[in-house]
Amino acid sequence: MRKLISKRSKLYAILLGCLITIQASGLIAFAENTITPTDDFVVSDRDYINLPSEWKGNASGDGILQTNIYPGSEPLVKRVNNTNVLVWLADDASRNSVNRTELMYSVQIGASGAWTAPQPVDNDNTADFYPNIASDGNDVFVTWQNINKEFGETDATLEKLAEASEIKVSKFNKAANSFETPVRLTTNNMLDQTPVAAVSGGKAYVSWVCNDAKDLFGTKGNNSIMYSCFDGSTWQQAKKLADCAGIPISMTSTGLGGKLYLSYSLDVDKKLETVVDREIYYMIADASTQSGQKQLTKNNVIDSKPEIVTRNNKASVFWYQDKRIKYVEDITAPVTKDFLPEPIDGYNDNYKIVLDNDSICLMWAKQVNGSIEVFGAFYDTEIKEMTNIVKLTDTKQMIVSFDAIYDQSGELYVVCNKAEKIEKTLDKNKYYEQGLSDLYITKISWNTNGSADIASTKYNESDFCPGKPLPISFDFKNIGNKAIKKLTIEAYEGNPFNGGKKLDQSKTIETYIKAGTFKNISTSFTPKEARKYNLYLKVLVNDNADIDMTDNIIYADMGYCDILIEKLTVMGNEDSKTLVVTIKNTSVIPAKDVKLFGREDSESGRIITEKGLFTVNAGGKQQILCSINTKDMKFDKDGVKIIHILTTTSSEERYTSNNNTSFLLSKKLSSGGNDNTGDPNGNQNGGQNGNGNTGIPGGTIVIPGDNKPSTNKSNNAKLSKLNIDKGTLSPAFDKNTGLYDLTLDSDIKDIIIDATTEDKNALLAIDGVVKSNSVTNYHINVPSEKTKLEISVKAENGEVKTYIINIKRSVVKDDGEKPSTDASELKDIKNHWAKDYILKLIKLSIMAGYPDKTFKPDNKITRAEAAIVLVKIFNKNPDNTNKLAFKDEAKIPSWAYGYIKTAVQMGWIKGYTDNTFKASNYITRQEFTAMFVRAMGYNEIDVDKTSFADDAKIASWAKGYVGKAVELKLIGGYQDKTFRPAGNITRAEVCVIAQKYIDTEP
Repeated sequence: MRKLISKRSKLYAILLGCLITIQASGLIAFAENTITPTDDFVVSDRDYINLPSEWKGNASGDGILQTNIYPGSEPLVKRVNNTNVLVWLADDASRNSVNRTELMYSVQIGASGAWTAPQPVDNDNTADFYPNIASDGNDVFVTWQNINKEFGETDATLEKLAEASEIKVSKFNKAANSFETPVRLTTNNMLDQTPVAAVSGGKAYVSWVCNDAKDLFGTKGNNSIMYSCFDGSTWQQAKKLADCAGIPISMTSTGLGGKLYLSYSLDVDKKLETVVDREIYYMIADASTQSGQKQLTKNNVIDSKPEIVTRNNKASVFWYQDKRIKYVEDITAPVTKDFLPEPIDGYNDNYKIVLDNDSICLMWAKQVNGSIEVFGAFYDTEIKEMTNIVKLTDTKQMIVSFDAIYDQSGELYVVCNKAEKIEKTLDKNKYYEQGLSDLYITKISWNTNGSADIASTKYNESDFCPGKPLPISFDFKNIGNKAIKKLTIEAYEGNPFNGGKKLDQSKTIETYIKAGTFKNISTSFTPKEARKYNLYLKVLVNDNADIDMTDNIIYADMGYCDILIEKLTVMGNEDSKTLVVTIKNTSVIPAKDVKLFGREDSESGRIITEKGLFTVNAGGKQQILCSINTKDMKFDKDGVKIIHILTTTSSEERYTSNNNTSFLLSKKLSSGGNDNTGDPNGNQNGGQNGNGNTGIPGGTIVIPGDNKPSTNKSNNAKLSKLNIDKGTLSPAFDKNTGLYDLTLDSDIKDIIIDATTEDKNALLAIDGVVKSNSVTNYHINVPSEKTKLEISVKAENGEVKTYIINIKRSVVKDDGEKPSTDASELKDIKNHWAKDYILKLIKLSIMAGYPDKTFKPDNKITRAEAAIVLVKIFNKNPDNTNKLAFKDEAKIPSWAYGYIKTAVQMGWIKGYTDNTFKASNYITRQEFTAMFVRAMGYNEIDVDKTSFADDAKIASWAKGYVGKAVELKLIGGYQDKTFRPAGNITRAEVCVIAQKYIDTEP
């Protein structure tokens, strides 16, 4: 089956069906796109007409009305009293290809009744196009564009068809449930097209566009808006409403108080390839008077697709303007407002408005995973505001065009042209095409559907204590179309959907989460025992009304043991040493079966001492003495050897990085016969104790050896470099400055340090752990109780200088989850399509995994995280020297501040027009692509069109960058040939782009 649409996706060329008709409201639908009248047009395929079509009628009110219909059917529906009237375009196979398109209708009496068999509105063997239907609840009128004579198979040309285009109208007879004999409103040799109807108080109006040069695009000749009035018995002769200086693009009308209210968008410069000149106009008229055209907008952005409706006894105008829906509540006193609170990213101007009393719904058709479904935002009468946009249908097919109606009981129905979704493959890439179409009706189910955002879960495990409530918070989203008013949170030991045990703890929260939004929910869990809990929180919505509970789960495991080496002391003589190791249990869980190992040279080296098994009670300490026979050990030329101390426990721990430490063991003796001690302030001559104890207050261990200065060795005990990956170091590092403040966000639990001594023969120790003369990516735990960090440098001659870093905490400004550099054994990328790219980026320390040994490849990435990635890829340094000038500078997380500063200074990333940066906002695919290409050195790039199927959705400022990224083979789009510019880029996708760039570098 060939694809049943014309070459132009925005226009149908129907002639042999070749008269140009429109796919949505107005002469040119999707006004964001540009069209040039010189494009070639071809006949739409009619292969489907040779296949059977069946009218089903669908008494149930939900399902297929007719199989295998005309692909450009454009169904429209209105209600009059308790009767629903449906019109659509169909093909009469008995006619030739020029005349075969005709306007059909069907009637449903009562919401539960069957639809009547389809009948032509006017069976005159001539072609019908562009229907428009109007109702005021009492009367229904349909108007359409009609070819006023039959053409032979080879007689028609575009010019002849344009000249033969006239306007017809018919009134629906409520008693007979059928349309009356149509009335022709025009008889001339000009082009009359795209009519719209309005009804009010027994009067009706039809308005249309007339072009005296018979130019389908309106670029030649004069364009006028004409109208005719029905006074209850007869239609008046057509009159001119206005001469248009430009091209009317789309037009809409409504009736109120017996008058006509008309609004239209006008292409002012008559150049269809430009769109920012399109403005909104309106007029008011009755049978004898007209207000003249009045301009509603005047700006340098696109204004398109006006919709004028009667609401609250006022004529209100809605229109699309630069990713927003604007409206004027009363056209007689116009004040422009935003109708929806947020920009409609990912949606275009092809929307519909459905009204019923207080109910109003804005609806779009949008592609999702190859399918096209209907999405909508509606008026929440309880809080008196519009919801966010939510998904309304789930056909898993492709809704080509649709209309909607509220029935008498307030139920919302969608009538649509629903095409098959056919999967295709090109060059091993999967995409989808439209197959045969059905006329389909579906009732919108008003449902409750919540979803817990697992990634947003926050709790502080250090607060775990039996009998004490542990606060837990998470984001809960309303992905249904009914408001969420009540949440009941139940606690389970284990997954409740897999046999988990329900615990005797629950909490009910009264709230209000409107459709399409989320709220952060705060609750708590009180453990009754000191043990590990595999805690699951199950969220019930509106008294268990949620239609899908599978995503209402939060996982919060807790109750882990945590031991650490708090203090290490070395005593003894040249041949034998005794280690005094203090092990602390910082948790409320007893540490059982604790073992201690001492290994030489490396963590996998020969065991030189071993102790166990023993228990360290909850919150307690255990001091362990270990003997080391140093007589047969091989020390280096300076008489030192690195020793690693490792501890284990059979009690389950979440983190084990603080279970181990290392130090340099000295074989030499001081003049006093004992090992020397050091001074934490870095004085040259450390004080000795009677036992030769090298431990110092605070549980640290100093660098052992002879602390007496030597005149033959270097006395340089300074650092040349000190970088800390998180927080703000004040003042900036200087090798001669020994005291600093490090300000960290309150939720930061670990930091990474890079440090190098100025003299390569010096040794440094971080919190007493000796690390030769340099450390890179050295991980340090910084629990909330840790207030100081010490970095000591021991010169070759024994002099020691200590850099003291006081740790201060600030309020966390970012809700995002920050990665850890511990990316070993990542458990969620094993079968991921981007695994190889991810591993390469981790190896280069550009990306990192999370503490739970996951990478979360499909998580979204924030603007702050994107800045970090760019700065690392392009080998720049974070700049912490000056402040940023953004209004929301205080909300920029400290761990990303310097990177953002560098990226902004380089011109790679920019703020918003309101002078905010919005660091925690997720970044879109087109935004990241633009940033990356800028970072490669490309400035503004002028590209009119990309190769992607959704090119029209790519912002004009981003197209050049997207095009360049394609040219450089950094991106390739999705299998359906789309780029999805407004979609959020994932961590995996960032890895792919970055690695492709790196692979091209010499």
